[in-house]
Amino acid sequence: MSTKFRGQRQWIREVLTKFNELGEYQPKRLNESPDWPEWVWNLFGLLTGIAYPGVKFKNIEKWKAKDLGRFLGRQYAGEHLMVGEVPLSSKVIEEGKRCAGWAEGRVKQRNPGIDLNEWQKEWEQGMKEWMPIFKKFVQEVLASACERPYVETSAFFEAFGKAIVIKPDALLTERTMGVGDKICWTMIVMWQEIERLRSVAELHRMFEKALKPKAHIPHFGSVIFHGPLGKRSH
Repeated sequence: MSTKFRGQRQWIREVLTKFNELGEYQPKRLNESPDWPEWVWNLFGLLTGIAYPGVKFKNIEKWKAKDLGRFLGRQYAGEHLMVGEVPLSSKVIEEGKRCAGWAEGRVKQRNPGIDLNEWQKEWEQGMKEWMPIFKKFVQEVLASACERPYVETSAFFEAFGKAIVIKPDALLTERTMGVGDKICWTMIVMWQEIERLRSVAELHRMFEKALKPKAHIPHFGSVIFHGPLGKRSH
């Protein structure tokens, strides 16, 4: 039976269920840790608005066609961002390099035996295998969206078209992140240090140091979903 005879929410649930099932094929992020406590995962969830502007992850069960379009459009852009296919300004590229180097340094500090070159090769191979799977999934969703009632189809494609566009300077840290966002990132990145702090004063001093203008803030790609949507990836 054609997809246009299913209810809108049923269609959306089927699409998201399929996306979650594909999670096992997605390469794992370098900065993700299975040791993250609950509060860190909760903070990570708060930051999804940076990578997915306008997407309401707390109300997935109430999503309409436009919400699905926003999510998939930005996911499509984000996947291409991570393999270097999205044109970016020199400032954004330099920011990304600094953050990558900083993140690698922290990972190596915590895991001295890790071979980052080998990890990079495995990740690149993983992305080569993942991208065709992801693109086929998106093609199937776009085809199914064409079979929806006109109002849903137009809402989906309008949202998808806007979300897929990333302008060269759109990802600059100072443009996308406020003080609250930076505090969340700091707490995520330094969660082990935070759990060892003995007072609020120590926490304040840590924030003052971490939030200096030259502090390294994780890049947009850090919050692209690689794992089940709305669930932990470990």
